[in-house]
This record gives sequence, C-alpha cells and structure tokens, in this order.
Amino acid sequence: MHIMKRGRERGEETMPDLKRFLELHKHELLGLPRVVGVGLGYKEVRGKPTSTPAIIVCVSKKIPPQALGAGEGVPRIWRGAITDVLEIGEVKTLSFAAGRAPAINERTARLRPAPPGVSLAHYLVPFGTFGAVVRRQRTGEAMILSNNHVLANSTDGMDGRSKPGDPILQPSPGDGGTLEDAIATLDDFVPLSFGGEANLVDAALAAPIRRELITERPLGLGKPGGTAEPRLGLTVFKSGRTSGVSRGRIRLVDLRIRIFYGESRWALLEDQFLTNKMGGPGDSGSLLVDQNMRAVGLLVGGTETATIYSCISNVLRLLEVTI
Repeated sequence: MHIMKRGRERGEETMPDLKRFLELHKHELLGLPRVVGVGLGYKEVRGKPTSTPAIIVCVSKKIPPQALGAGEGVPRIWRGAITDVLEIGEVKTLSFAAGRAPAINERTARLRPAPPGVSLAHYLVPFGTFGAVVRRQRTGEAMILSNNHVLANSTDGMDGRSKPGDPILQPSPGDGGTLEDAIATLDDFVPLSFGGEANLVDAALAAPIRRELITERPLGLGKPGGTAEPRLGLTVFKSGRTSGVSRGRIRLVDLRIRIFYGESRWALLEDQFLTNKMGGPGDSGSLLVDQNMRAVGLLVGGTETATIYSCISNVLRLLEVTI
C-alpha cells in the first residue's frame, strides 16, 4: 500500500490514508523491539513539528542505528508511509507510582465540598485525582468520574480487586485519607483487560455519599461544558492532584499503546492520544479540556516526557454519562 502520492503537499490530505494504513499494520509495528506505542502525528525536526504527517512510533529508548540488529530499526519510509520515532520511555499509570506524599496543600487536603482536580482514590489505591462531575443519562444523578485504576483498583470485573459500594476517600490513602474521609462509593466501571485484548478507556464512576460533598468547578479552571474531539496541535489544560493546572499540546492521535499497571501487569489501550508531559504521579484521572472548557480526554498514564489520555467521547459513551 503506497501512502504518499505525487502532488500532495498539504499534510492533512494524507492523514486519512495514514489512518487506514495504521489500522492495517499497527500489530506489526508494535511487535518491533522497544516499541511501546504507535499513532498519527506530524514528523518532528529538532523537537518541532513540521507539516508532514507521519506514522509516529513511540519507543522506550532510542538506540543508535549502528547498535541495531537486522530488522530492529524503524525505516524512515515503511511500506510506503513516512515514519518518525519518538522516545517516551515506559508508560505507567500515574497512581501507584506517586511515592512519598507531599506536604499537605489545597490539592491533597480534605476538602468539603471537594472540587475536581484534588486527591481522591479507592481505599486500596494510594493516589489519584477527582476528574470531573458527570451526570447519568437516565437519571441526571451527579457522579464522580476518574479512572478504573483510581476508583476501582485496576479491576477486570472478576478478580475481586474491588466491588460496587467500596469506599472512595478524599484525600486518597497516600495523602492520609482514612475510612472517615469517605466521600463516595464505587458505582460503575469499564472492566480492564490485561495482556491481550485492547481497551478503549480506563474509566470508572463513584456515587457521592451526599450531593453537597462535591462541587463541579475544577480547582484552578473554569467549569467544563460540552466535549471536543482530540486533534493534532490542540492546546489543552488539566487540573490534577500533583502538578496542578498544566497547559500542553496534543502531539499524537489514534494511539495504540502499552501501559504498565504495576504488579507485572500490562494493558494495551487503543484510540488514545498523547500530549507533552502534563502530569506527574498522582494525576491519574484528571480531566483534559480545551481553551473553551470543552472536555477532551481523561488522563490515564505517562512518562517523564509524555502524558496519555483516553478520548472523553469513548469514556462518556461507555459509562452512559454526560459532562
């Protein structure tokens, strides 16, 4: 399949072709050594995006060409498609790896009512972030949105790692939260698949014990309303437990990536997207918004150079909720 056609000079004209190409060959690309993900973006030169669309291969570490064995490298043109290699490291969820809790501040303290952007997690999960207040489509009931690995302890639904009704603490246990700080109970989640079948989202819901215990406006940001699809170059913002309000730019879309969930467990997530580094350990579950406060994604994991998100449209559809 030859992708780049003579006479095409504007990058966006070839992106649909690249998307079809990626769907056909993503498994082959992910099988290359040190490859952790593959998506669509613009080729970069000295860290700056060009106007050339490309298949972007994310690797844990770049290796000099002379040190690569036969078939281990990513050709600049692969099966007719332009490629680029992006070193991002190994991707991890940003809850279990938070390490020592920081000094108590407005994001790690006990807050009532609690706003999105502060410390919150399942009683067995060290750290996490209260992502957003959403509403059930059927009843209009207000719910807390965050990740499965924050609210449901990374469950596949059959492993006994959590169950509906489990206490959700604010602040999270790693920030000193105890059962006396329960603010909600686990209500629903999208089960996670590990080691094989791909996941669309890492997301879950908690029901506040009382509605007045939570408020809708994220700490440091305006109240979100509506949704937007991720697109390359979009300026985005998030409010998280660890790094507060961060600004970034979407660098990759249609991303298929492996994420480490701790305890030797890996999950494959698809239809994700990537920004520059916007989060740190403890920011899992943060809601990503654009300049118009439209929800774009839900923070899942990251590295020292990049942050990964599930598309908010998939999150809301699978959980049957609205912003």
